[in-house]
Amino acid sequence: MNLIEQIDRHPYLYLREINEAEVSVLRIVIEEAKASGEAGDIEIGDVRIADTRPIVSDQNCHEYEVIFPSYIAYSVLNESYTIESMSEEFSGRTFRT
Repeated sequence: MNLIEQIDRHPYLYLREINEAEVSVLRIVIEEAKASGEAGDIEIGDVRIADTRPIVSDQNCHEYEVIFPSYIAYSVLNESYTIESMSEEFSGRTFRT
């Protein structure tokens, strides 16, 4: 299994850091996250969502540093507020190209 396949197997990933390590060198640090704690209910407005668990990253989770030695542009989307477009083409589940 290569590194991209390993990253893609994690159910959840957090973007921990993104910066320019040098001029035109993009550095991204991502970390594995997992569901933890006991399941509980949460309420948002008038809606109750049952059996939820917090998603956390702890000392037992893997961490990865990805370096792009050159780039033209990049975009960061908050997937909590993004609607998936059926016209997008990609491969991978959590690590997408």
